[in-house]
Amino acid sequence: MIAPSKIRSCRIRPAFTLIELLVVIAIIAILAAMLLPALARSKEQARMARCKSNLRQWGITHSLYAGDNQNTLLETGEISGYNRAPGVIFVKQQPFPQYFNLEAVVPYIPGLRLDLNNINNIYIDGIWWCPSGRKDDLAGVTATVAGGWFDTAYSYFAHVENWKPGQATIPADLTSKELRSELLLMTDKLNKSTVFGSWSYNHGNIPGSYIDPGPPKFWGIHHLYGDGHVIWKPVKKFKIPDLWMGNPNVGSVPGPGSTTFY
Repeated sequence: MIAPSKIRSCRIRPAFTLIELLVVIAIIAILAAMLLPALARSKEQARMARCKSNLRQWGITHSLYAGDNQNTLLETGEISGYNRAPGVIFVKQQPFPQYFNLEAVVPYIPGLRLDLNNINNIYIDGIWWCPSGRKDDLAGVTATVAGGWFDTAYSYFAHVENWKPGQATIPADLTSKELRSELLLMTDKLNKSTVFGSWSYNHGNIPGSYIDPGPPKFWGIHHLYGDGHVIWKPVKKFKIPDLWMGNPNVGSVPGPGSTTFY
């Protein structure tokens, strides 16, 4: 005869019911939903820190270049003889004026391989691209370089004393002949297409080149000043309805293709 204690020890323990399993799965899903946004925010904060570091390195680059060239800065590029293009970098140096160009700054920065005689031997990385945005692929870079220029993730403002009237709405905000702590030198890109009305920016819900149909869902932009310090200008300091081409009350560089805001 089997002892009662052994009968009890042989009994099968009840398994989880379906409802209990569903409750556990629901709890896990809720926790994941709570943690994923926090993880995404942490990743974006890291990317923003790298972007800020990129602009600081750009500040060092422009300072070193000026020091080696009789305190002369490169000038913001001009296209079609009229509009300024803060986001454009020319490939080769020009006799005069010296627009912002690859050949001049390549000795000062990492992440660039440049063969002026072979556009297929061009590698552009590092501080040229904001890690929060979308980097152009090699085909895109090669296509624009063939035209003598290419775009980056940042806008450059210098030698504003040479700009024609109307090329900047508030030129007093921008760098002139020398680097000064109160004058803006570079920013994250924040552009609106004049033709399509779409937006291009680095930090926001739809980062990239003119893929946000608007109103723009950017979070803000970094500002680099002449002494090398970088600040974050959040979107709450912008009035989105006021971001239109030629608005005299908003800092911008208007152009027929796109307007650069800062």
